[in-house]
Amino acid sequence: RILGPAQACADERVHRHLLWAAQLLGVKHPPRLMVTPALPTVALCGWWRPCILVPFDLCDRFAPGEVRGIFLHELAHVRRKDVLWTWLALLASALHWFNPLVWLMMRRFRADRELECDRIALALLSEPQKRHFGEALIKTLESHQWPALAAVVPFAHQKPEILTRI
Repeated sequence: RILGPAQACADERVHRHLLWAAQLLGVKHPPRLMVTPALPTVALCGWWRPCILVPFDLCDRFAPGEVRGIFLHELAHVRRKDVLWTWLALLASALHWFNPLVWLMMRRFRADRELECDRIALALLSEPQKRHFGEALIKTLESHQWPALAAVVPFAHQKPEILTRI
């Protein structure tokens, strides 16, 4: 609800790309797809019943190969249960809010988590598909539509991390 109204994704192209990525990664139960106008790119939400939030114009802004790479990355988060681990890390940060080392650890944790999901996705992609995935990262970096919501501030400050990922 923080990210605005979301509705089930009705775009069959998006569902086909998700199913392709789920089959390639071995995810038996892909998350629900929800469309939201509040994000410029794809994001995973929830750990008990995860869903993938997609922008309403995902297939217009990203090529099919880019969407597939993005979904492989997001499904790697699902398979690794990254949302749950992130919540546990946030709990540790809340308990040790006064310790600057915990905040440095959180930043490194987030960056390493993204690099590992990139590694998993890239390991499953062919050379041309790897290029598409890199192009999707560049498009994400170039997006100037970051919302000014507290819930998505970590996404907005990832320029150095995205450059490292590329």
